[in-house]
Order: sequence, then structure tokens, then C-alpha cells
Amino acid sequence: MPEIELVAHNPFWTRAYQHERKLLLEALFPVTGPLLIEHIGSTSIKNIAAKDVIDIMVGLTQPLSQEAIEAFEKLGYDYMGEAGIPGRFFFKRDPRTHHVHVVQLGHDHGFWWEHLLFRDYLRSFPEPARRYEQVKLDLAARFPNDRPSYTSSKSPIIHELLAEAIEWESHFGPVRQIQQVLQQTPFQWAIAGGWALDLATGKGQRHHEDIDVMVYRKEQLGLQRFLHNQGWVLSRIHKGEYFRWLEGEELPEGDHQVHATHMDHPSMDLLFNEGDLEHWVYRRNPALTRKAAICTGPHGIRYLAPEVVLLYKSGGTAGERTKDAEDARRMFPILSASQKTWLLQQLPPNHPWHDLIVEDL
Repeated sequence: MPEIELVAHNPFWTRAYQHERKLLLEALFPVTGPLLIEHIGSTSIKNIAAKDVIDIMVGLTQPLSQEAIEAFEKLGYDYMGEAGIPGRFFFKRDPRTHHVHVVQLGHDHGFWWEHLLFRDYLRSFPEPARRYEQVKLDLAARFPNDRPSYTSSKSPIIHELLAEAIEWESHFGPVRQIQQVLQQTPFQWAIAGGWALDLATGKGQRHHEDIDVMVYRKEQLGLQRFLHNQGWVLSRIHKGEYFRWLEGEELPEGDHQVHATHMDHPSMDLLFNEGDLEHWVYRRNPALTRKAAICTGPHGIRYLAPEVVLLYKSGGTAGERTKDAEDARRMFPILSASQKTWLLQQLPPNHPWHDLIVEDL
């Protein structure tokens, strides 16, 4: 039997990933805290051949610990270290059925966003997916028992497709995919987070780890029903831990986030907010409201106003993150005086952004 053997796409791979994801969440969350898990590699892309190995990517908010390594080992994984890729920690299960790639988000040299973007591009466009498949089939025939040569020879097509994916991303490609899904619904929604800031500037400014979508809490069950019927897998998040969002189940008070995945689309995080189209309500302080918090950007994509996004990014219980501070510095010069004044009024008196905003007023 050749070492490199590609088989036709198997719908079971998605179920196998979901099963393993559940085991990983249960084993890792107690020792790592909040984490992200995504299905990557060719088994995550419909209708192309792949090795019968499930590739999984885990994103941590802190460095990989010995306790986390031991949790993997209890699940039958062998720890292989970085295995030639700085910032990526590799685990494999023998016989080869699953590979897990672990990174610390923000310290992974682009590993996380590159793999998600590559996957989402091939999910969205059959032609580049077929090009990738054909190269892999040719290489598997050429190097049936030479894994290093097979792997290194894929580099040119991967770089070519990643360049195409980056160009697609710069024109809001992933967000436009989500727009196509959500514009079929009667519900109000708006892109939030870092993507919203890019929409406000009219061009892609940086790579993104996820797509945040603000929706109104009162519409949660209708949206849930629509997404379930479209084949989305929904997980509600409670204190950083993932639970299946059961059909007809309202989110518990205090919970506001649902992670949504689909084999044909980029993943998205639904952020349920109080209020309605006329009055946005700040989740961390319901007394704070704002009119006209939804804007329309390139391609007719609705997004949360940048001053509102920056208020969320100014620091919750986790404090200010590096990428949020960078987003703030690039956005302050293009905010209007009224947007800056409003944001200034909402920030605590000792917040480090005060001086930056005042400089631009």
C-alpha cells in the first residue's frame, strides 16, 4: 500500500471532525481556557480527493503548556514539537487518522489566518479547488512512497492559490460570502469586529482570524432555525466553553456568542445584541445606546459603525489586546470629529486611548 494515497471526498470526514472537536474541547478547555478549533486541509473541502487524515487547527490564547500536551496524549496523540514550522506545534495519532496543529493566536507567524483563508477560498470556488486536487493527484502518482517530496512539491500551487486568496480577501471576499447567506433572511445583521473597520475604510487593511456578525437577540430563534435548515453547525459559547446550540433553545442570560460553521462557507461568530435597527444598546452597559449604529459599505455590506466597534475593542474583562490597539491607531485619523467625541465620552478617564483621540481632534 503506498504511503501517499488520495481517496475521493468522504462526507464522513465532517462528522469525524465534529466528533474529534468535541473531545478536544472537553480535554483542553480545563487546562487552556478559551480556544478556537477549525477543520483545515483537504478533508475540509467538499468534492476534492484527500488523504484519509483529518487535519484540525487549534488556536490558544496562551502558550502551549505541559498540561495541554498531557491532555493530548491522553487522547492518543503523540507530540512532535514544531516539526519544522516555527510557532506551530504538531500532534499526530498513529495509525495516521488525525493531525492537530496548535498555535498561540497572534504568535503563529500567520499560520492561523493563512490556513483559514486558503480553506475558505477553495470552499468558495470549485475551479481553484480542482487545480489543487489535480496537482496533488499528479504528485501522489509521482511520489507514492516519498512523503517529504510530495509535501515540498505542493509548495508552488499552495503559494499560487494563497496569493489568489489574499487578493480575494482584500476585496472583502470572505465577508461577501457571509453576506450572500444572511441577505436571504428577513433578520437585521451587521458585520462587526475588525472586518467592520476595514469596511469603514473601503479596503482590506489586515488579515482576520474570524468574521464577527452582530445580530439582534430578539431574532435569535428565527435565525437559528434558518441556519439549521441551511446545514450550519451552531455552538453557543458560555464562559469560553462551547456547547451545542439546541434547536429552539434560547441563549441563557449573559451569553451572547454563537460559533457557526458550514462546509461551503467561512466560519462566523454571531454576536447577539440587545436593541433594534433604530437603537443599538451596549452589551456591557445597557444604559448606553446610539442611533444610526449600522452603516453600509462596499458591495452593500452592512457593518457596525467604527466608533462602536472601537468601544468594544477598548477593553472588556480581558483588557486591551495588541491587535485592538493597532486597529485604534489606524482608525482614529479617519473618524469624524463627532465620532471621536462620542468615543472619548464613553471611555474611562484613564484609558490610554484618550491622548491618541485628543491628538486627532
